[in-house]
Amino acid sequence: MIADDLIGWLVDELQDWDCLSDYILEYSAALLMNLCLRTKGKRKCAENAKHVLKVLTDLLGHENHEIRPYVNGALYSILCIPSVRQEANEMSIEEILRCYNKEENPDLNRQIEFIIKQLNSG
Repeated sequence: MIADDLIGWLVDELQDWDCLSDYILEYSAALLMNLCLRTKGKRKCAENAKHVLKVLTDLLGHENHEIRPYVNGALYSILCIPSVRQEANEMSIEEILRCYNKEENPDLNRQIEFIIKQLNSG
C-alpha cells in the first residue's frame, strides 16, 4: 500500500474533508496513522512533508473529535524524521498545537504535549 502511494492519496482525500462522511473521515485518518507507523510510511510522508503536515494540522480543527487520536498519532510518528521536524518548525506547528492544547480533554492534551516533545527532540 505504501509503495503504491496510498499515503499520498489519503492525504489528498483528507485535504478535502468537507466531502467525506464522518465514517470515511475516521477510517481514512486511522489508516493514514497506521501507515505512518511503518518506516517506509514515515519516509513517504517526508517526501511531501509540508503538505502532509498542513493536512494533519487542519484536521485537528475538525468538528469530529473522533479523528483526533489518529491525527495525533500520525503527527507523532512522522515527526521522528528530522526533515519533517525541520519543516514543522518552519511552519510553526508548535504554535498551532498549543492552540489545540487548551481543550478540556486531558487525554488529547497529553497527546499534544507528547507531539510537542517529539517536535523539539534532537
